[in-house]
Formats: sequence, structure tokens, C-alpha cells
Amino acid sequence: MLAQAPVAILAQAILAQGCSIAQHGTHPCGTMAPKLAEGEATKKGGAKKASKTAKAVKQSISRKQSKMRTNIHFFRPKTLTKKRDPKYPSKSVEHVAKMDEYRTIICPVTTESAMKKIEEINTLVFLVDIQASKLNIKEDEVQCSPRNFLTEKFDWQWLYFLIS
Repeated sequence: MLAQAPVAILAQAILAQGCSIAQHGTHPCGTMAPKLAEGEATKKGGAKKASKTAKAVKQSISRKQSKMRTNIHFFRPKTLTKKRDPKYPSKSVEHVAKMDEYRTIICPVTTESAMKKIEEINTLVFLVDIQASKLNIKEDEVQCSPRNFLTEKFDWQWLYFLIS
């Protein structure tokens, strides 16, 4: 409140306390802290100065230095990549293979041309699933000599067995 008051009010407050304006120093009453002896003052000041210097020596002087870039492309820094550690399976049910041994060969072909092949060349003709491959048929353990495989325009797939 004293700092915000005009000079006249401040002077009245000082006079009311019994101090003269001439005596008035930093303290409103004009009293100051007792002076220390000269030796003590230099010891305290020297200790402060020494601690300040020690602190400055311990700290590093940091000057920002720009990095010389010799490449025109910027590559993001490599960060830590951890191996996956799943807590539960990504799929709840395992995938069931669509092509099994019962789906590969559908049925024998009984047309006139197929019967003619059986009689003349000893060859059986079977209708095969369009998605089946030669490997699928081998896996199904079909035992016979040479096999021929014919696919007709994504409609049918024929398998020719030579009966030995």
C-alpha cells in the first residue's frame, strides 16, 4: 500500500513513526542491518564467488552447431523395431483347405466319346474340379501310368488315365 501512495502520504507515514525524512534509508524507520567485520565479509563473498565458478566449470558450454548435410535425400532415423508378440491369434478359427481329396475328382465321364476311348485306347476320362492342379491330383495318390490333363476354356477340366 505504501508503494502505491503519493509522496505526501508517504512522508506523513514516515513522520508518524517518529523518523525524519533525512534519516530514512531503505527501512521505514531508518535502521539498517549491523555491518560485518571486514574479514568475515571477504570470506563470505569469496565462498560465494568460488561456488559460482565451480558451478560454471561443471556445466558445459553449449553452442548450437548446424550439421553439414552432404546428401540431398533425408532418411528418417532408424528406431527400435520389436518382434511381434501377439497375445491372441489373429484368426479365431484355422483355415480349412478347400481342395481336399474328395473334391478333386468329381465323376467319370460317360459320354459316347469317353466310352470309345475306354474301348480303343484303354483310357478312363474323369471330370476334375476347375481349381484342381496336377499337384492336387498327385497328392490324392491316384495310382496309374501317364496322366493327361485338359482344361477347356475355364468350364471343365478333364483327366485322362491310361489303364495299363
